[in-house]
Amino acid sequence: MAGQVPIVSILMIVHGAMLSLMGLLYAIMGPALFAMMQIDKQNVRGDDQAFMGVMSGVYIGCGVVMLAIGILHVTSGIMALRYRSRILAIVTLFTNVVALWTCYCAPTGLAVMIFGLIVFFNHEVAEAFRMVGEGASIEQALEAVDRSRGFERRDDFRRDEDDRRDNGWSDRRDEPPGPPDERIRPA
Repeated sequence: MAGQVPIVSILMIVHGAMLSLMGLLYAIMGPALFAMMQIDKQNVRGDDQAFMGVMSGVYIGCGVVMLAIGILHVTSGIMALRYRSRILAIVTLFTNVVALWTCYCAPTGLAVMIFGLIVFFNHEVAEAFRMVGEGASIEQALEAVDRSRGFERRDDFRRDEDDRRDNGWSDRRDEPPGPPDERIRPA
């Protein structure tokens, strides 16, 4: 599971970039609405003018919040690629709940949040982050996590076949065909 951290980190960076773009769009849309209202002032009633002023403020506020969440996603995604700041990544993934109400990033936000939380709450991932935090390289941490699970990283896959043969496993290609089944008789 610790090998899934780069995938989640890249997804967080991409999702953060999308959130940041949407936040910028919302933040720009707020003043644009206010400017459009000022241009066509003679056709706007007083109630409509107050409503447009409130909506401009709402758009600006939502845009700033989404921009901040997007920047947080990009930052924590970059840190998680280096196996640093696991807690920041978890907190950042939970901030997707705030961005879900926009419906723009709801499908991707929900998917990244669920997948990311499954990965970051895994004990092997926590162990890998702890080891890197203590000074081990990422490769050393991943190898140690694999060894603790009983796996060993190998560069030569041909040795796997040799190990199976040495342990009593046989490959069907090496065995002569067995006797025919007695229940099946030629007609």
